[in-house]
Amino acid sequence: MSTWPTGPRIQRTGSSGNYAYSVAADYADRPINFISWGDAARFVNWLHNGQPIGAQGPATTERGAYTLDGATTDTALLAVTRSPGARFALPTENEWYKAAYFDPTITAANKYWSFGTRSNTTPSNQLLMPDPGNNANFFQNNAYSLPGFLRTNVGDFKNSPGPWGTFDQMGNVGEWTETVRSGAFAVRGESYSTGDSGGTQLGYRFVRNVAPTDEETKNGFRVVSLMAGTSASSSPQ
Repeated sequence: MSTWPTGPRIQRTGSSGNYAYSVAADYADRPINFISWGDAARFVNWLHNGQPIGAQGPATTERGAYTLDGATTDTALLAVTRSPGARFALPTENEWYKAAYFDPTITAANKYWSFGTRSNTTPSNQLLMPDPGNNANFFQNNAYSLPGFLRTNVGDFKNSPGPWGTFDQMGNVGEWTETVRSGAFAVRGESYSTGDSGGTQLGYRFVRNVAPTDEETKNGFRVVSLMAGTSASSSPQ
């Protein structure tokens, strides 16, 4: 995956026992992909624990926001829940949904947008500079937003944020939630490979249920900050 254009481009240098890892410079601001739910939960634990250096264990990746303790199977991961006092987390489906669509400034009774770009009109997938608004990274009219890389940089659609200022909650990569649906975790937001001209897959109703051990090119994750004294917010990884 270090050379595959659609992969995360994690590069390894050094030798066995002394490896170092880095992200290719032109991929540093693109969302990560090929991430299982367990991978994402361990990253969240690492954030919760203050981004420590060291082997995997209770103080680094295995405890914190989630108690994993080596869980790697679908059955074990589906039993994991958010711990009290979590400082960071994967969003619940409701948290993700509200951040993407709910807008208290709407004067109508329905205060939810149809799309995560503050719009009720199907967005375009054009990557233009500057971004004209209501755009997202998805497959439309037989064309990707960004052939080759496929995943766009965070901020490429800077004039197409959601109502809470979040970016790319629609398209780019699908995002894990911690909500269990039909024996799997709900994935929201769809991805660069979503083909949509009528809003059926990009819109607010669409959700995929994915086994927690699956690692797909079109799946990534988003982190919710739950630190005391701050409002919940989210950012893509």
